[in-house]
Amino acid sequence: KLQFLYLIGCPMEAAGEGGEAAMRSVLDAAMVPCGVAVVAVVLWRCWRGAARKPSGSVEVERKVAVDKGFKARLEREGARFKARRRLVDVYYDTPDWNLCLEDVWLRLRNTDGLVNWELKVGPGLSAQQSSAQYREYVGTRDVTAEVLKYFPELPEGTSLHDLQQHNKLTTMCRIATTRETYALSSELAVDIDATDDGHSVAELEVMAEPDDVPAAMLQIDEACRRLGIDPNGPPAAGKMETALRIQQPVLLDMVKRRTGGRPL
Repeated sequence: KLQFLYLIGCPMEAAGEGGEAAMRSVLDAAMVPCGVAVVAVVLWRCWRGAARKPSGSVEVERKVAVDKGFKARLEREGARFKARRRLVDVYYDTPDWNLCLEDVWLRLRNTDGLVNWELKVGPGLSAQQSSAQYREYVGTRDVTAEVLKYFPELPEGTSLHDLQQHNKLTTMCRIATTRETYALSSELAVDIDATDDGHSVAELEVMAEPDDVPAAMLQIDEACRRLGIDPNGPPAAGKMETALRIQQPVLLDMVKRRTGGRPL
């Protein structure tokens, strides 16, 4: 039952900035049993993630390089620090890499212990855009429904686990990241990622409905100008490019031939 979320005086929607910390404080003050408290925090994380990235919405993002003055410029422009998280992503694909070569990226993401399937579907590797656009799907049900579209020969009800068990999906790469998230506005988030293999990159991101994508791209262009970044310049290389260079160099060459050398 979820009534305890309201009885303790901290409904999830009202938690605001620092919601998880606030919820923990209220739980402690109310002397809520440990097991119930853990459930409350996990539910908060699920609600928070779902609210930020609803399945099927379009993620408009631009990768930019992180130099020594990047965080200072963010703070000067009024960006608010929101969270620091630990992400461990395991990416999966077919044995012939059919998904990623179609700009489809399937991962099992562990965020501070909370594990979830995620899928990003892009416009194609040959698309030349300063800001990338991906449809995002989150959660086992939505991700499975989308992934099965690439396996039309399989019967309805096939699970992601079934695909792994029957060697339809194989591990492509693993990326471990420490992420700091800032809010530059109510709609524009900035994620600064530092991976365990030494790569750093920032992503300026807006979640949008399909009709609002052009406006989202303009928001990102304006944010780039405020941060001293040329919005017409090439995007920075992302985490995936570095991971593939180390873990799957042959696959990276295949992908690069399709992108025309554009950074991933």
